[in-house]
Amino acid sequence: MSLPEAKLYATPQEIQKAWVEWSKVRKCAKCGQPFNWLNSFGAWKCKQHLGPVTCKRVVDEDTGYSVNEWRYWDCCLKKPYTAHRNDNEVIWNTVRTTIPCANRYPTELPVQGCIPCDHTEMLTVLDDGIRLDIDLYGKSHSFAPEGGHKVNDYVIYNGEEKIVSQVYFDKAVDLQDVDQGRISPLLLGWPGMKDKIGVGDIIDWNINGEDMPVKVLNFNFKKDGRITLDLKIMDLGMPVHEVAAMIPHMGPGATERPGWQFDKKDGKVIYPHIRNCANRLDYLKR
Repeated sequence: MSLPEAKLYATPQEIQKAWVEWSKVRKCAKCGQPFNWLNSFGAWKCKQHLGPVTCKRVVDEDTGYSVNEWRYWDCCLKKPYTAHRNDNEVIWNTVRTTIPCANRYPTELPVQGCIPCDHTEMLTVLDDGIRLDIDLYGKSHSFAPEGGHKVNDYVIYNGEEKIVSQVYFDKAVDLQDVDQGRISPLLLGWPGMKDKIGVGDIIDWNINGEDMPVKVLNFNFKKDGRITLDLKIMDLGMPVHEVAAMIPHMGPGATERPGWQFDKKDGKVIYPHIRNCANRLDYLKR
C-alpha cells in the first residue's frame, strides 16, 4: 500500500496531487466494498484473516479415520463455507469435491475476517506488527536498549564483556581494546538483559541488518528452558507527519480513528505511525 505524501508544509500543488489519489473510489480486495482513503485510512472498516485456509489431519470421531480438516488455522479456527452434496445428486456424487481453495466448484462466499483492518486493494495480509515467540537469546538477532548502545555501555562481544568507545549513526560501535571498527549491533550482547527488560518496555531489535523499536508485550517461559518474547513493532505504518496536510480533508474525527491512537510515554505521544490493522492479540485466543 503506497500513498502519496502530503506533509504539513506541502505546497498547494503537492496537496492537490495527493488529494486526487486519496479521494479516488476503489474496491476493497477483501470485502468488495467501495472506499477511498480520505474516509477509511486508519478507520479499520474491514476485517481480515491472518492467512489462507489450511488443513490439518484430525481423527474423525465417528469413523476413527484420519481426515483433512480445513480451517483458518492461523487465527480464529473458523471453518470455511463449503457446499454439501445432496443425497439425490447422482452425477456429481463421484466428481464434486468441497476442498476449500483447491476446487472452485461451487463458489461460496468467504468467511468474514476476524481482525479489524483497513479496506485495501491488496490481497496480502496487512501487517499488525505483532511478532510472537521471539527467542530472547537468538542466534540471528539481538536486543539492545531503546536507541541502541551508548558510549561507555557494557556489551558482550565474542563472549567477553567490552566497553563501547564510539557509536555511529547506524548504531554500529567501536569497542575498547578491540582492533576492529564499526561492529554491527547484531553482533553485540546485552549483559543482564533478562533482568533489564520488563513487560511494556521499548527496546531495539536488531535483525536482518536492520534495527527497529519494539514493545515487549509478554514473556513466555518454555518447558525446554528457553525464554521468548511477544513483541510489537512501534514504527510500523505511515508516520503522521507524512500525511499531515491531508487531515483537514478527511472529515471530522479523523484523528479519533482506531489506527490513529498511539502509545504514550510520560504523557507524550511516541512513535506516531498510523496502523492499518488491529493488534491480533486483542481479538484472538492463544
